[in-house]
Amino acid sequence: MFRLVQLLRRRQRWILSFDVGDDPNMELLDLHTAIALARKEKICSFYLASDPRRDLEDVLEEYSKNLEPFLHLGVLYPQMSDGIREIGEIFHVRMRLLEPSVPVQPLVQREEVLGERGIFSLSRVAPVVDVEMPAREHMREYSLSSETSNSDSPRQKPRSELGGICCECCHEWSKGALCGSFPNTHTANQFFTPKVWANFCRLGRELSSPAIAALTNAQMAEINVHAGPAKFEFGDDEFVDWVDGQAMLYRIKFGEEGCSYQNRWLDTWNHRMHREAGRIAVRETCSRPSLGSFWERFMYLFSPPNNENGNLHISQARLKPGLCDFTK
Repeated sequence: MFRLVQLLRRRQRWILSFDVGDDPNMELLDLHTAIALARKEKICSFYLASDPRRDLEDVLEEYSKNLEPFLHLGVLYPQMSDGIREIGEIFHVRMRLLEPSVPVQPLVQREEVLGERGIFSLSRVAPVVDVEMPAREHMREYSLSSETSNSDSPRQKPRSELGGICCECCHEWSKGALCGSFPNTHTANQFFTPKVWANFCRLGRELSSPAIAALTNAQMAEINVHAGPAKFEFGDDEFVDWVDGQAMLYRIKFGEEGCSYQNRWLDTWNHRMHREAGRIAVRETCSRPSLGSFWERFMYLFSPPNNENGNLHISQARLKPGLCDFTK
């Protein structure tokens, strides 16, 4: 959790925190330590993002007892010399079993690592049931399986009873009594069997996916603007390459009630010339205007493109409270 304090010292706007320390009783020891250190150094103050009125100790105690996949905290940094007080948000995930009755999961296969088929779940699942949840476009889809590996017993042991030290036989008889039960294995054991490692991988995906999705939604919750080529012909003339397309400005606003969309053409010099002539009237990067005489074609060889068409594929996202630009 000292890494969390380091990020707070840097006044980070967005923080995704994972707590995998030795804390089987869910006392949130590391998180309490990090909060105490941040308060001692007067780095920031903390509050529940959804309800700042609530007492923080009650919030932490409630999270330790419920089955929420992550804790969403707000951060208020001290006032800067210019009078501005910045805020931050922490999406904190504590390693634990949200559904202990899920059976021991099979080994991770090569096809799963390469994304050829799913292995993890994005939500809690009941035992002996295969569940597939729709994944975001930038994330592979994974599913928890009720199947077990070839070395599993027919009983389909719950993963909460998965224990042992460094051999497969330990998993069958220990029932979590040796070196701690999954996922609270003792930190002295650094030699996981393939089965234990596979279950840690799947649990990590299961726990992290909701927090990552919430963080992404929070970052993109306001206004996004994109400019790029959208008009590729004037009259009977067509541009020979997409980079010459005249630019349109798109405005997309995401919110709890849905998504709104607006657009308009960028009023560039190139666009005005093409529009007034009803054809390609000035030179673009790859396209040229219709030239009738030999003299016009000769002089054209010495005229550089204007390129004032705004089609640079620039996107701007308002990531509260600042701006972030993307281009390609």
